[in-house]
Amino acid sequence: MNLLIRSVQSALHDRSDFFAGGNMFVYYSRTQAMNQDFRGPDFFVTLDVDSSRERKVWVTWEEE
Repeated sequence: MNLLIRSVQSALHDRSDFFAGGNMFVYYSRTQAMNQDFRGPDFFVTLDVDSSRERKVWVTWEEE
C-alpha cells in the first residue's frame, strides 16, 4: 500500500489536485450518517480534489 501511494505521488508530482490514500474508510452516503454505507479500500486515488487538506477518512459529500 505504501509503495502504491508513493508511486502515485511520484507519478503525479507536478499536479496539486489529487489524493492518494490507503487503509482508511471511504464514506459515500450522507443518509446513512457514517454507520453503514462505507468501504475500507487498501488503496485509492482521487483526482481533481484539494490536495492540501489532511484526511483521516474520505467523506464524499465534504469533497464537493
